[in-house]
Amino acid sequence: MKKLIIRILSAALCCFMICASLASCASINSSSKEKETVLKVGEYEVPYELYRYLVLNYKLQVQDKEEDWNDSKKAEEMTKEINVLVESSLRDFYAVFSLATEFGVDRENPAVNAAVEAELEATRNGYKNQKEYVDALAEGFMTHSAYELLQTNAICSDELYYKMMNDGAIKADEEFLKEFIYGDGFIRIKQILIVGESSNRVHDGTVYIPEESHTDEEAKAIAELARSKALAGEDFDNLVAEYGESFQMFGNKDGYYICEGYWDDVNNDAVFALEIGGISEVVESSQGYSVYMRCEKEDSYIDSHFDELRDKYTEAQYSLAVEKRAAEFEITTTELYDSISIKDMSWEADRK
Repeated sequence: MKKLIIRILSAALCCFMICASLASCASINSSSKEKETVLKVGEYEVPYELYRYLVLNYKLQVQDKEEDWNDSKKAEEMTKEINVLVESSLRDFYAVFSLATEFGVDRENPAVNAAVEAELEATRNGYKNQKEYVDALAEGFMTHSAYELLQTNAICSDELYYKMMNDGAIKADEEFLKEFIYGDGFIRIKQILIVGESSNRVHDGTVYIPEESHTDEEAKAIAELARSKALAGEDFDNLVAEYGESFQMFGNKDGYYICEGYWDDVNNDAVFALEIGGISEVVESSQGYSVYMRCEKEDSYIDSHFDELRDKYTEAQYSLAVEKRAAEFEITTTELYDSISIKDMSWEADRK
């Protein structure tokens, strides 16, 4: 549930590191359309190939099945949702470049370029030839140029994060952090999460149980039942074990220790509104339906997890800084954008 700066962008950098099955030409060069500007985020020009990469990945995330696009009402709703996700990702993406330049981490810096080229070379060396590499990129709806841009952003993001800490933009001295973490800066939360059909799922076995299957209505009803039992005084840990569908909470009686800005806004606002011992309403978010309880913190836990909590704090401060910069951008469209149908957009049609 941690708030990701680039969301699907950062998560998908490795999505194509598999044997590709798509047929494509072996050219590493982007077409003229792929290089064309489709949107502007502030003064940053967004190439069509980056925009398409986001749209096609979000289409897979949003749709249950391709046939959903034949329903005009569903198609309209999915298009709106995808547009929101794409715009949010692009704001964050270019906010990193904007802040990086401000802190002296320019993406044209030779050191940045060298680091990017090293990453690209390491990736290319993992394939037998250029065609295999290009085909693997295609598996993730990516071109070489788009992948290079993603890697550049990731490296600038890492450099910016450490630069902000070293320059004091993110306050991270030991005395301050101890006062913040042991004080009111962190709270302790336990969660009962029920996953619905529309919830984002992680299928690598680390976060959610992919075998569970509920409609959204069923998931919400289960969460309401668990909440009613918690309000009636039943042990919250027992309710987590009985109803919860988050691997992170299984057998975890410590719960989560978090600070402002570490989670997404919906869950963040819900938990920070709780008093100690308080039970939340059912909170609906992209993760599913959650019921939270705020608990007393334990100094012994903080003592043994101090480094982890310090990193949570600095990452949250970084996220908030990028989020603030992202909110300042105005997005403008081009004629190319106006001509695009998300419903009809596909990799195969573009790469013919």
